[in-house]
Amino acid sequence: MTDRDRLVAAARTQLGVRYYSMHWGPKGSAIPGWGCAMFVAWCHQQVFGTDYYGSCWNFAGDALGSKTLNQGGGQFRFVSASEAKPGDCVLYGAAGYDGRDADDYGHIALYIGNGRVIGAMGRGVPGASNYLNIGISETAVSKQNIGGVTRYIRCTRLSDTTTDKEAFPVTETVTVKSDSVNVRTAPSTKTGKVVASYAKGDKVNIDGVVLGDGYVWGTYIAASSGKRRYVALGPTSIAGV
Repeated sequence: MTDRDRLVAAARTQLGVRYYSMHWGPKGSAIPGWGCAMFVAWCHQQVFGTDYYGSCWNFAGDALGSKTLNQGGGQFRFVSASEAKPGDCVLYGAAGYDGRDADDYGHIALYIGNGRVIGAMGRGVPGASNYLNIGISETAVSKQNIGGVTRYIRCTRLSDTTTDKEAFPVTETVTVKSDSVNVRTAPSTKTGKVVASYAKGDKVNIDGVVLGDGYVWGTYIAASSGKRRYVALGPTSIAGV
Protein backbone atom coordinates (compact mmCIF):
# COMPACT_ATOMS: atom_id res chain seq x y z
CA MET A 1 0.00 0.00 0.00
CA THR A 2 1.45 3.38 -0.99
CA ASP A 3 1.37 6.53 1.13
CA ARG A 4 -1.39 7.85 -1.13
CA ASP A 5 -3.43 4.71 -0.47
CA ARG A 6 -2.91 5.21 3.26
CA LEU A 7 -4.11 8.82 3.11
CA VAL A 8 -7.31 7.74 1.35
CA ALA A 9 -7.79 4.83 3.76
CA ALA A 10 -7.39 7.17 6.75
CA ALA A 11 -9.97 9.54 5.27
CA ARG A 12 -12.46 6.71 4.77
CA THR A 13 -12.29 5.76 8.46
CA GLN A 14 -13.87 9.12 9.31
CA LEU A 15 -16.81 8.99 6.90
CA GLY A 16 -19.98 9.99 8.73
CA VAL A 17 -18.22 11.79 11.59
CA ARG A 18 -19.89 15.11 12.30
CA TYR A 19 -18.42 18.24 10.73
CA TYR A 20 -17.92 21.19 13.03
CA SER A 21 -16.19 24.50 12.46
CA MET A 22 -16.02 27.43 14.83
CA HIS A 23 -16.83 29.64 11.86
CA TRP A 24 -19.65 27.60 10.41
CA GLY A 25 -21.29 26.06 13.47
CA PRO A 26 -23.94 27.67 15.71
CA LYS A 27 -22.38 30.56 17.62
CA GLY A 28 -21.07 29.58 21.02
CA SER A 29 -21.67 25.87 20.51
CA ALA A 30 -19.17 23.13 21.27
CA ILE A 31 -20.18 20.34 18.93
CA PRO A 32 -17.43 17.70 18.65
CA GLY A 33 -16.24 16.81 15.17
CA TRP A 34 -13.90 17.82 12.39
CA GLY A 35 -13.31 21.12 10.71
CA CYS A 36 -12.28 20.80 7.05
CA ALA A 37 -8.58 21.57 7.56
CA MET A 38 -8.39 19.68 10.86
CA PHE A 39 -9.65 16.59 9.07
CA VAL A 40 -7.14 16.83 6.21
CA ALA A 41 -4.30 17.54 8.67
CA TRP A 42 -5.33 14.49 10.73
CA CYS A 43 -5.08 12.26 7.64
CA HIS A 44 -1.49 13.44 7.09
CA GLN A 45 -0.68 12.93 10.76
CA GLN A 46 -1.88 9.32 10.57
CA VAL A 47 0.32 8.53 7.57
CA PHE A 48 3.39 10.70 8.11
CA GLY A 49 3.36 11.43 11.85
CA THR A 50 3.29 15.17 11.20
CA ASP A 51 1.94 17.74 13.64
CA TYR A 52 0.57 19.95 10.86
CA TYR A 53 -2.46 21.83 12.09
CA GLY A 54 -4.34 24.85 10.86
CA SER A 55 -7.01 26.28 8.61
CA CYS A 56 -7.30 25.94 4.85
CA TRP A 57 -5.52 29.31 4.77
CA ASN A 58 -2.51 27.63 6.36
CA PHE A 59 -2.48 24.91 3.72
CA ALA A 60 -2.74 27.52 0.96
CA GLY A 61 -0.21 29.82 2.62
CA ASP A 62 2.24 26.95 2.94
CA ALA A 63 1.96 26.13 -0.76
CA LEU A 64 2.16 29.83 -1.73
CA GLY A 65 5.25 30.33 0.41
CA SER A 66 3.64 32.82 2.78
CA LYS A 67 5.95 33.67 5.69
CA THR A 68 3.02 34.42 7.98
CA LEU A 69 0.79 31.48 7.02
CA ASN A 70 3.44 28.85 6.29
CA GLN A 71 2.53 26.71 9.29
CA GLY A 72 3.60 23.51 7.56
CA GLY A 73 7.18 24.60 6.98
CA GLY A 74 6.92 24.44 3.19
CA GLN A 75 5.58 20.89 3.08
CA PHE A 76 2.95 21.61 0.40
CA ARG A 77 3.14 22.84 -3.18
CA PHE A 78 0.56 23.66 -5.81
CA VAL A 79 0.05 21.40 -8.82
CA SER A 80 -2.42 21.74 -11.67
CA ALA A 81 -5.85 20.18 -11.24
CA SER A 82 -5.11 17.85 -14.16
CA GLU A 83 -2.20 16.39 -12.15
CA ALA A 84 -4.35 15.58 -9.11
CA LYS A 85 -3.65 12.16 -7.60
CA PRO A 86 -5.33 10.38 -4.68
CA GLY A 87 -4.01 11.89 -1.46
CA ASP A 88 -3.65 15.42 -2.85
CA CYS A 89 -5.58 18.29 -1.25
CA VAL A 90 -8.25 20.20 -3.15
CA LEU A 91 -8.61 23.83 -2.09
CA TYR A 92 -11.82 25.68 -2.87
CA GLY A 93 -12.09 29.34 -3.69
CA ALA A 94 -13.64 31.84 -1.29
CA ALA A 95 -15.49 35.00 -2.27
CA GLY A 96 -13.38 37.20 -4.55
CA TYR A 97 -11.01 34.35 -5.37
CA ASP A 98 -8.07 35.11 -7.62
CA GLY A 99 -5.63 32.55 -6.23
CA ARG A 100 -2.92 34.98 -5.24
CA ASP A 101 -3.39 35.07 -1.49
CA ALA A 102 -4.05 32.44 1.17
CA ASP A 103 -7.36 34.03 2.19
CA ASP A 104 -8.66 33.40 -1.34
CA TYR A 105 -9.33 29.84 -0.18
CA GLY A 106 -12.28 28.88 1.97
CA HIS A 107 -12.42 25.10 2.11
CA ILE A 108 -10.21 22.02 1.71
CA ALA A 109 -10.84 18.30 1.09
CA LEU A 110 -8.78 15.21 0.32
CA TYR A 111 -8.81 13.99 -3.28
CA ILE A 112 -9.41 10.22 -3.51
CA GLY A 113 -9.35 9.78 -7.31
CA ASN A 114 -11.93 9.46 -10.09
CA GLY A 115 -13.15 13.02 -9.58
CA ARG A 116 -14.11 12.41 -5.94
CA VAL A 117 -13.08 13.96 -2.62
CA ILE A 118 -13.66 13.20 1.05
CA GLY A 119 -14.07 16.16 3.34
CA ALA A 120 -16.12 17.99 5.92
CA MET A 121 -19.29 18.99 4.11
CA GLY A 122 -22.31 21.13 4.90
CA ARG A 123 -25.43 22.33 3.12
CA GLY A 124 -27.09 25.72 3.22
CA VAL A 125 -25.84 29.09 4.42
CA PRO A 126 -22.92 28.79 6.89
CA GLY A 127 -23.97 30.07 10.31
CA ALA A 128 -27.67 30.10 9.55
CA SER A 129 -30.09 28.29 11.85
CA ASN A 130 -31.12 25.93 9.06
CA TYR A 131 -27.53 25.06 8.11
CA LEU A 132 -27.23 21.29 7.71
CA ASN A 133 -24.11 19.69 9.10
CA ILE A 134 -23.60 16.68 6.82
CA GLY A 135 -20.28 15.60 8.32
CA ILE A 136 -17.30 13.88 6.72
CA SER A 137 -18.59 12.58 3.42
CA GLU A 138 -17.58 11.68 -0.11
CA THR A 139 -18.69 13.84 -3.00
CA ALA A 140 -17.76 14.93 -6.52
CA VAL A 141 -14.76 17.22 -6.59
CA SER A 142 -16.63 19.82 -8.69
CA LYS A 143 -19.46 20.38 -6.19
CA GLN A 144 -17.78 23.62 -5.21
CA ASN A 145 -15.56 26.23 -6.83
CA ILE A 146 -12.13 24.59 -7.09
CA GLY A 147 -9.38 27.04 -6.27
CA GLY A 148 -6.41 24.73 -6.68
CA VAL A 149 -4.77 21.43 -5.79
CA THR A 150 -1.91 21.16 -3.31
CA ARG A 151 0.37 18.22 -2.83
CA TYR A 152 2.22 17.21 0.31
CA ILE A 153 5.78 16.88 -0.96
CA ARG A 154 6.35 13.54 0.78
CA CYS A 155 3.59 12.06 -1.40
CA THR A 156 6.07 12.49 -4.23
CA ARG A 157 9.31 11.47 -2.61
CA LEU A 158 7.81 8.56 -0.69
CA SER A 159 5.98 6.91 -3.55
CA ASP A 160 6.55 3.25 -4.30
CA THR A 161 7.99 3.98 -7.74
CA THR A 162 11.72 4.04 -8.34
CA THR A 163 12.02 6.55 -11.18
CA ASP A 164 14.55 9.34 -10.89
CA LYS A 165 11.85 12.04 -10.99
CA GLU A 166 10.42 10.66 -7.74
CA ALA A 167 13.66 11.40 -5.87
CA PHE A 168 13.50 14.17 -3.30
CA PRO A 169 16.31 16.66 -4.05
CA VAL A 170 18.80 17.11 -1.24
CA THR A 171 22.46 18.08 -1.19
CA GLU A 172 24.28 16.19 1.53
CA THR A 173 27.48 14.30 2.27
CA VAL A 174 26.91 10.98 4.02
CA THR A 175 29.55 8.83 5.73
CA VAL A 176 29.51 5.05 5.34
CA LYS A 177 29.15 3.49 8.80
CA SER A 178 28.91 -0.20 7.86
CA ASP A 179 31.87 -2.26 6.64
CA SER A 180 30.86 -1.64 3.03
CA VAL A 181 27.98 -0.30 0.92
CA ASN A 182 27.26 -1.41 -2.63
CA VAL A 183 26.73 1.08 -5.42
CA ARG A 184 23.86 0.03 -7.67
CA THR A 185 22.36 1.01 -11.02
CA ALA A 186 18.83 1.18 -9.59
CA PRO A 187 17.31 1.71 -6.11
CA SER A 188 16.69 -1.99 -5.58
CA THR A 189 18.61 -4.96 -4.21
CA LYS A 190 16.74 -7.12 -6.74
CA THR A 191 17.11 -5.21 -10.01
CA GLY A 192 19.99 -2.84 -9.26
CA LYS A 193 23.29 -4.19 -10.57
CA VAL A 194 26.27 -3.75 -8.23
CA VAL A 195 28.90 -1.68 -10.05
CA ALA A 196 31.12 -0.53 -7.17
CA SER A 197 31.25 -0.25 -3.40
CA TYR A 198 32.22 2.14 -0.62
CA ALA A 199 34.17 1.14 2.49
CA LYS A 200 33.55 2.17 6.08
CA GLY A 201 34.48 5.82 6.60
CA ASP A 202 34.10 6.76 2.93
CA LYS A 203 32.06 9.87 2.19
CA VAL A 204 29.37 9.99 -0.51
CA ASN A 205 27.98 13.21 -1.97
CA ILE A 206 24.30 12.66 -2.81
CA ASP A 207 21.87 14.95 -4.64
CA GLY A 208 18.63 13.18 -3.72
CA VAL A 209 16.89 10.42 -1.83
CA VAL A 210 14.29 7.93 -3.05
CA LEU A 211 12.50 4.86 -1.73
CA GLY A 212 12.80 1.45 -3.34
CA ASP A 213 12.66 -2.20 -2.35
CA GLY A 214 12.27 -1.47 1.36
CA TYR A 215 15.22 0.94 1.61
CA VAL A 216 15.91 4.66 1.58
CA TRP A 217 18.49 5.26 -1.16
CA GLY A 218 20.89 8.11 -1.69
CA THR A 219 21.37 8.93 -5.36
CA TYR A 220 24.00 10.84 -7.33
CA ILE A 221 25.62 11.08 -10.75
CA ALA A 222 28.87 9.08 -10.84
CA ALA A 223 31.81 11.18 -11.99
CA SER A 224 33.48 8.24 -13.76
CA SER A 225 30.50 7.14 -15.86
CA GLY A 226 28.15 10.13 -15.84
CA LYS A 227 25.32 7.76 -14.92
CA ARG A 228 22.96 7.88 -11.93
CA ARG A 229 23.90 5.55 -9.10
CA TYR A 230 22.25 4.52 -5.82
CA VAL A 231 23.50 3.55 -2.36
CA ALA A 232 21.27 2.19 0.42
CA LEU A 233 21.17 4.56 3.40
CA GLY A 234 19.06 2.24 5.54
CA PRO A 235 15.75 0.34 5.68
CA THR A 236 12.53 2.36 5.57
CA SER A 237 11.50 0.93 8.96
CA ILE A 238 14.39 2.78 10.60
CA ALA A 239 13.66 5.95 8.66
CA GLY A 240 10.08 5.91 9.92
CA VAL A 241 8.54 5.77 6.47
